[in-house]
Amino acid sequence: MSSGLLGLIGNGLSGLNAAQAGLLTTQQNITNANTPGYNRQEAIYASQAPAYSSSGWIGNGVAVASVQRVYSQFLDNQVQTNQSQLSYYQTYSTQASQVDSLLGSSTNGLSNQIDAFFSAANEVANAPTSAAARQALLSGGQSLSNQISTTYDSLQQQLTASNQAVTSLTAQINTYAQQIATLNQNITSLQAQNGQPPNDLLDQRNLAVASLNSLVNATTSQQSNGQIDVYIGNGQALVSGSQVNQLTATPDPNDTSNTQPPSLVPQLNASGTQITLGSSQISGGELGGWMASREGVVKPAMANLNRLAVSIGAAVNQVQASGAYYNATSKTMQAGSNFFSGVVQPTGTTTDAIGIQLSSNALVNSNFAVTYNAGTGQYTLTSAAGSDTQSAGTEFSINGVAQGFSITAGTPAPSSSSDTWSLNIQDYAASMTTQLGSSSQIATASLTTGAAASNTGTATLTATQLSATGLSALTASAPVTLTYDSTLGQFAVSGAAPPVANIAYTSPGPQALGFNGVSLVMSGSPANGDAFTVNQPGSGDNSNISALAALQTTKLLDNGNTTLGGGATQLVGDVATSAANATLNSTTYSTLKTQATQAQQSFSGVNLDEEAANLIRYQQAYQAAAKALSVASTLFASILAISP
Repeated sequence: MSSGLLGLIGNGLSGLNAAQAGLLTTQQNITNANTPGYNRQEAIYASQAPAYSSSGWIGNGVAVASVQRVYSQFLDNQVQTNQSQLSYYQTYSTQASQVDSLLGSSTNGLSNQIDAFFSAANEVANAPTSAAARQALLSGGQSLSNQISTTYDSLQQQLTASNQAVTSLTAQINTYAQQIATLNQNITSLQAQNGQPPNDLLDQRNLAVASLNSLVNATTSQQSNGQIDVYIGNGQALVSGSQVNQLTATPDPNDTSNTQPPSLVPQLNASGTQITLGSSQISGGELGGWMASREGVVKPAMANLNRLAVSIGAAVNQVQASGAYYNATSKTMQAGSNFFSGVVQPTGTTTDAIGIQLSSNALVNSNFAVTYNAGTGQYTLTSAAGSDTQSAGTEFSINGVAQGFSITAGTPAPSSSSDTWSLNIQDYAASMTTQLGSSSQIATASLTTGAAASNTGTATLTATQLSATGLSALTASAPVTLTYDSTLGQFAVSGAAPPVANIAYTSPGPQALGFNGVSLVMSGSPANGDAFTVNQPGSGDNSNISALAALQTTKLLDNGNTTLGGGATQLVGDVATSAANATLNSTTYSTLKTQATQAQQSFSGVNLDEEAANLIRYQQAYQAAAKALSVASTLFASILAISP
């Protein structure tokens, strides 16, 4: 047989093989048109080395050099980046919207409950002896404290949910990381066997990386052996070739918020070194969305709700405890007690009162002990983090961290260094309750004072605090009278039960005066013989409940710049803004991801119309190659026929 005839047969056979490879590749594309992560494949052809003849170089047909993926790493990275951010903002939006719905209810929101409580207090001020008005105020207090504690409990449940999500997502990330490492090993092994890329395994690895990016922002680095390394956080290696650095969920060692339950964060075990990855490192994916919404929405909402609850409890209790109510059983006036569960509580023998002023800084979620130094007139604040000593009105700071409040000294200021108090601030909102046992115990009345018309001095007397002992001292039908003796520099006290010794006064004041649990402040310079009366509160007196109602418009927050209602509105507004921004970003990245996916699919996705055309093209090529073989066969038969 001539070399030309053999060449014709070999050329035809190579054409058949090439067309068959094209048909198989096209069919592979068609059958995987809906396979997730599949990239279109195409047969790569190369002309075989020609043979030289006297007429020149004669072709020897075609060879299938490879079957390769139609793949763009750039387009793939765009899809994965946008998917990571989309998952991040979708999760963030969902969590923020839940908090927004919780706080911003138009019918049962926190602002509404605060307004209803103080409106009820105004009704009692208008009718201090009305049992119905008092009961409405007590019910309003119960609704307010229940709303605060229930809302705080719901926020704590979201913290628990975020911890569960972190635990679950770290486990899923480990699973994808192990898949990628295994595929790395298999890809390298197969490439080493025949030098050809295992396209389907490469697609599976890309799909695993894409799935990983929906959970956490990840980047990859291509290695010369065909493997990839995967990095998360600030460049920490999750996968190095066939090795995986495992993630675990662990309590955040950098969290100082003292929230319950403690926040869990992913921790990477990199060759025995534990690397904590906080929300600043995990900036994408579903995991990042959970962590960011927890740090940016849930925990700030808890802190601000607790701050608001502490301010309400401290302010209302301070007013309530400084007044008196009428006891119908004993037919006497009795000292008021805490309306809500206590924020500031005496822990020693003190009968002096202090309050707290919330500053513009976030209130630290800790409990404190407060002691007073009569020599310096300063207060020492102690918590687990350390201590600080400040005068009244100055914000406390421990280890350089502002604690978010200052002491407002009672009037008169404490006089004994043995005076101590506890500040029950940590998670106060979680257990806030209404402690007042009966609406009849609402302290509507205040201690009142008077000055004799014949007084010639400039002194004035103000009542500041009343204890149960003080009420006993004022049970006499006549008021207690304080008469000034300029020779002695003292006030003689008459009418008190039990009798009270003279009280020294250094003119001019102000100076604290007190007897039998009654706290007073004298200001100015009294003249000899000037007299002042201290009167028992009356059952119809509304001065104390009016002071409580006035708290609605009193600026108690942010160093005296924000009312309680304003604080609630600000809390709701901050959460609503976060939810709206997250929703907007989610919509934006949804559009970007769709556009990136369309660009990717346009380049590497399967187009069934194009593949149908390829089937016809390769079919015709196959038929043509077969025809060439048929011609070669005919020629061979002709040669045999003319052979001698």
